[in-house]
Amino acid sequence: LRSDVAQIHALRLKHRFLGIYYPRLNTFILKVQAKITSMSEAGKNMTLSQAKLDEAKTTLETAKELAENSIAGFEGIEPAKYSVQRQQALEARDQAKEARAKFVDTIKLLKDTLKLMRAA
Repeated sequence: LRSDVAQIHALRLKHRFLGIYYPRLNTFILKVQAKITSMSEAGKNMTLSQAKLDEAKTTLETAKELAENSIAGFEGIEPAKYSVQRQQALEARDQAKEARAKFVDTIKLLKDTLKLMRAA
């Protein structure tokens, strides 16, 4: 089992980042976008909310890209040569941490968007 640690970690990251976090946040962004569109059609000024939402979309896509790179990094590690590929594993781990931070930033931006929508 020790030799499969990187592969198992890649599967966990794929499940969490690409199977849970990204689809849920993307769906929520689409719902918020629909609400902003309907509110702006009703005559409310939604430029600040739209700007925040656009920033959240960009951050989410960056998080997805980092997650995919991290997963590819872990999947590229050969179990028999782990000690030789330790640096690759550390880089993949750092990318996973960055991806997680970007997902958290996306949530914060969405909360800010909702606050701006309520104020409008």
